[in-house]
Amino acid sequence: MKHTVLAISALFLAAAVAHADDERGRVFVAEFDTNKDGKVTKQEAEDRRAEIFDILDRDRDGKLDRDELVRRIRMTERALGDKGIDYRAGSDDVDGFIAFYDKNDDGLISKDEYKRGQRAWFRKKDKNRDGVLSLADLR
Repeated sequence: MKHTVLAISALFLAAAVAHADDERGRVFVAEFDTNKDGKVTKQEAEDRRAEIFDILDRDRDGKLDRDELVRRIRMTERALGDKGIDYRAGSDDVDGFIAFYDKNDDGLISKDEYKRGQRAWFRKKDKNRDGVLSLADLR
């Protein structure tokens, strides 16, 4: 369960990585780097995020609603606090997350919208276009 909470934490860190510092980047890499080589491949990110989507989708309807996201943000804050990282999310963070992913403007994030958004985020963060995210990419 603790690993799941930390993975969910990494999800919200990814959404806010524009403001991430080195410690948040380290948490992201630690949670998404499944082969522990110090970097996150596109496939590692996609596989881990598919798991996270399924965890977030509490009612199993294949979509994430605002309540599902807010509940998990609170878990993220607690998990990061346990690691000594001060992270407080507000309603703007939730709204921004939904706006980024919800391409059909129905107020929900489908699994397909989530996958597409995550791929776009990965491409944006992969500064040297080598197909992996390192701590240098996340700064």
